[in-house]
Amino acid sequence: MSARFLRRLGSSLVVASALIAGGDAANANIVTTFQSVVFDGTNYDWTYSVRLDQSQTVDTTQGSNFLTIYDFGINTLQSTTGLLSLDFQYSTSFTNTAANNTTPTDSASILNVRFTANDGTVIAPGTFLGTFTLESPFGPDFRVVSFDGQAFLTSIPFGVQGNIGTTVAPVPGPIAGMGVPGLIVACAGLIALARRRRTSTLTA
Repeated sequence: MSARFLRRLGSSLVVASALIAGGDAANANIVTTFQSVVFDGTNYDWTYSVRLDQSQTVDTTQGSNFLTIYDFGINTLQSTTGLLSLDFQYSTSFTNTAANNTTPTDSASILNVRFTANDGTVIAPGTFLGTFTLESPFGPDFRVVSFDGQAFLTSIPFGVQGNIGTTVAPVPGPIAGMGVPGLIVACAGLIALARRRRTSTLTA
């Protein structure tokens, strides 16, 4: 399955989500779009881009601002660009509090990925926030997952606004609830990522 097909699918999912939501710009504040998946010889690098809607601002004085990919799975942060590098913090968790007035699909046994704006961050509407790349032991096969975002609406009715959509993420190997084989595969993935990180550190 080609990276070009996956990229086009990721864009189509964002458009479809907007149409389902009624096409209202207020429902699309921080949008995460799949860009590519690349095999690096050991693992797979999954890259996404992030944009702030024209009617929204990131303003942490008004509340928490963030973006989430739900149920991504085992990963390490490979890289970030743009304002995601400067003004956001990466974290992973099995569950997250969803964006305002949204109900994403969120399995309690598969890791989510979240980027949260730092305290004091203010970013103008319509800004391209950058890209991020997640390294996973799984790929290039994909499945559809939820993403959400939360920012501040700059027009009536104002206030903190949540949005929800769909994107793609790796098909995970055996996970919690799959017994010993699942634990073996999950641990092997974590060990492979840790060894790769250690090798990169020693080389640098």
